[in-house]
Amino acid sequence: MLTSINEDPAHIRYLADDLLNLARGEAGAITVRSLPVDISELVRAVTRTFAFQFEQKRVALTTDVNAISTIRADPVKLSWVLSNLIANGLRYTQSGGSMSISTESHNGKVRVKVVDTGPGIPPDTRNYLFERYAQWTVNGAAPGSAGLGLAIAKEIVEAHGGRIFVEQGDLLHNRVARCGGGCMAKLLIVDDEKNIRAHLTTFFEGCGHDVRAAESGPQALALLSQEPGFDLVLTDHRMAEMNGYELLLHVKAQDPDIPVILMTAYATVENAVAVMKAGAYDYLVKPFSLDQVQHAVERALETRRLRTENRELRETVEDRPFLQSRSAAMRRLLHDSERVATSEAAILITGESGTGKNVLARQIHRWSPRRERSFVVINCTTLSEQLLETELFGHVKGAFTGAIKDKPGRLEAANGGTVFLDEIVDLSPPLQAKFLRFVQEQSFERVGGGDIIHIDARIIAASNRDLPAEVTAHRFREDLFYRLNVIALHVPPLRERPEDVLPLAQRLLLAAALRNHRPQLRFSPTSETVIASYRWPGNVRELRNAIERASVLSQGEVIARECLPDALFQPSPVASASPSSSSLDEIEREQIMRMLAESPTLQDAAESLGINVTTLWRKRKRYKLD
Repeated sequence: MLTSINEDPAHIRYLADDLLNLARGEAGAITVRSLPVDISELVRAVTRTFAFQFEQKRVALTTDVNAISTIRADPVKLSWVLSNLIANGLRYTQSGGSMSISTESHNGKVRVKVVDTGPGIPPDTRNYLFERYAQWTVNGAAPGSAGLGLAIAKEIVEAHGGRIFVEQGDLLHNRVARCGGGCMAKLLIVDDEKNIRAHLTTFFEGCGHDVRAAESGPQALALLSQEPGFDLVLTDHRMAEMNGYELLLHVKAQDPDIPVILMTAYATVENAVAVMKAGAYDYLVKPFSLDQVQHAVERALETRRLRTENRELRETVEDRPFLQSRSAAMRRLLHDSERVATSEAAILITGESGTGKNVLARQIHRWSPRRERSFVVINCTTLSEQLLETELFGHVKGAFTGAIKDKPGRLEAANGGTVFLDEIVDLSPPLQAKFLRFVQEQSFERVGGGDIIHIDARIIAASNRDLPAEVTAHRFREDLFYRLNVIALHVPPLRERPEDVLPLAQRLLLAAALRNHRPQLRFSPTSETVIASYRWPGNVRELRNAIERASVLSQGEVIARECLPDALFQPSPVASASPSSSSLDEIEREQIMRMLAESPTLQDAAESLGINVTTLWRKRKRYKLD
């Protein structure tokens, strides 16, 4: 249902590239676009995306947004600035507190004010708050850094010809004041030289960070497995048991988001290119000053924070519409999901294609105690049996032609977190047997290897087929089914919750309008009638694709019925009151046939169905539609 980060819309890439370039210290000022923007509507749209967070944290939100004439500005970057301020204020406002957001216009100038009841910003800090990596001392503590977040916000505002500032009071929340002189991060320092290891550990602890140290690569990996929540790894390159490059590969396999900085006294261009290609954030040449290594660490931490905030903002806009419902059945499902999230039991999510099983799985992970660790998605449909086996379990060097080095599997990356297997029914019988052992013992062997690897991961599986029927037909192992079916959750199709269709469409339109820089888009009454009356056999995925298409094709601010897909005006197949697995398969087959007939290419048909080309190819073979 959700596109991957690599497939984000162009405006997310445009924003992220600009911000990450600044975080890396690359030259070039902030670039802004000049588009008509209704500031009042932009503020309303951004604050609506935070409604769930305010409700969950029990922070009261009040808005005083006056009608303001349209201005020319960059809506994407102004949205990021406002989201950054709201997110910071919300993060540090205690439960039961409040936040107010207001707009006003005077002499052709627009002002947006954010006020929260957080602990506020010390007066002696306010003069430095918007400087890049500004440092200061609070109550005699070691120097801390403001990072880049507010500095970037300041540059965006100034690029529009405006200014951002702190008035006497608590308009903005100061992250540093909360953290006590520098927002603490959890660092792992790896070096086989005792003096260097001890010196760096003492220095970064003095900067307010939580530091762990390891004298070898294997010891570092053990710490990463035992202790969750590391924010950065700083490692030497040349070490005896495992060099820094090998450690980098293992760290990135476990958690691709952790920045890794390598240090070396034996720098070569070849080594630098290799480690940067493998995902290292930076490559420091010894000897270096403490200021140099601190600067590199602070930049890496700020880059990680910006990526996290961008991902959270995207997920807020993309995921929340699917988790808000007026349907009693859907509300009960969400309530049950939140209750079981705190357990360690395996969960099996069932439901038709496009109902949002992966969104629900991700939300269960967010509700769980494992929320700070990885959520690893494995799609069992898109890969061949051999590729899926190595993707799951990894392989050792020489296991097959082309296996030139050891490669950890996705299950290892999920250690301490959650692994989600989408469409698990597509596992081949041999893989079902091997995966059964993992479910039972939380252990496995890499392809071609003999060493047993033990991990700790929560298992969530999903299927759009009737698994008991698959077991009866001997296409799915009965013992594996019962191991997975400890907690069963069923996502109802959209046609069974018609009260959700129009509200969901409105929320999806809001997200699509923001993505496409058209915040004033709305449905015509006729379009609303068409959307509400259609049965949506492709469920939420089909609804989302239809609205995305309409938001792009609409020439005005009102989406007319002509902008909606032709499929919405054709008779939908009628499902029986209690559909069996065969009738559900028949509905899917008919839908695929219809899309193949209407689409000029296989790629177009896959996009209309909300699946990738490989999945569509498999389903064509399954339903004999070649």
